[in-house]
Amino acid sequence: MALWSDFGKTVLFVTHDIEEAIYLSDELHVMGTRPGRIVASIPVNLPRPRVRTSALTPEFLAIKQQCLELLDVNIAPSAPLNEAA
Repeated sequence: MALWSDFGKTVLFVTHDIEEAIYLSDELHVMGTRPGRIVASIPVNLPRPRVRTSALTPEFLAIKQQCLELLDVNIAPSAPLNEAA
């Protein structure tokens, strides 16, 4: 994070790890599927610098719960790749 604070550039991370996304982000964009689209933008107003115990705070857990609920609603179950006839 020192690199970001030194230069103040925008950084885009793409991850499937919700906790990593919350820990690193100032704003999350949750994507749905088929067609791929942003279904929600969530501000992450957690104090910096973040430490490991940040993931245990009620604020962090509330953001994680919100992401999980959005994914439950917007991600369709995977279709079978190949069905035998």
